[in-house]
Amino acid sequence: MKKSILILIVVVLGTVACNDLDEIQQSPVMDNYSISNSLTLSPADRVAVATVHNNSLATTMQSMDWSNPDIQSEILAEYSSLYDPSWGISQAEYDAILTNSVDIPTDISSLITNQTDFFAIYDHITAVVNSGDDYVDVEQSLEDLKVDAQNNLVNSDLEGALLMIETSKKSAFYWMPASKGGSGIGYPYLEDYWEDNDLPGAPDIGKAAAIDGLGATFGFLLIGFLMVPTPATLVGIIAVVGIRAAEASLMYVISAM
Repeated sequence: MKKSILILIVVVLGTVACNDLDEIQQSPVMDNYSISNSLTLSPADRVAVATVHNNSLATTMQSMDWSNPDIQSEILAEYSSLYDPSWGISQAEYDAILTNSVDIPTDISSLITNQTDFFAIYDHITAVVNSGDDYVDVEQSLEDLKVDAQNNLVNSDLEGALLMIETSKKSAFYWMPASKGGSGIGYPYLEDYWEDNDLPGAPDIGKAAAIDGLGATFGFLLIGFLMVPTPATLVGIIAVVGIRAAEASLMYVISAM
């Protein structure tokens, strides 16, 4: 199963980000990053991250032992095992990105300059997904939200917000029920887990989608903030950030947020 996820990631990167293939082959290693260096992803790269998130999440959700009393440790071990040295970062650096929590606003806020406008977009993602009766409308509303990001954010804040929106778009499709035009795959997991564990309220699909997007942004900004001092490949960045977002998904499922 774990090997199949890695194969899937390679296929996704080769298919979704094909427009960037020449760039990746010509410049396989990107220099050290910092927020001031404005690490960027192309639109195709952001779609690739979001696709890695959905595909690795779908596979991992099926393989998890949901009765494990230490499910959090199982999640971390599952995603840690996906490490590939060809990504250009060390196992320790990769694990550090996985184990850092997405505690709003404590952890990620230290990586954001304009916290007010950034988290307003995060809140808007949650509201849009929860209020949407059809995925097509949700997708368009989230696409329109990119304009707000471009009007109010700059540099790494903008890059992080655009990645958050793109990942949340794909995530919303995964989590939304088929009756609303979603995949119909993710919602039963949320519903069953909430019921089995007597968690309050109904599953919050909007929060799930927004958390997934935030997980991608967090991984992306950590790389940009020299959490990863060794050079990383573009394919590595896409894979690590997509996997980080998928891990955030499972951590959300087992929480009562």
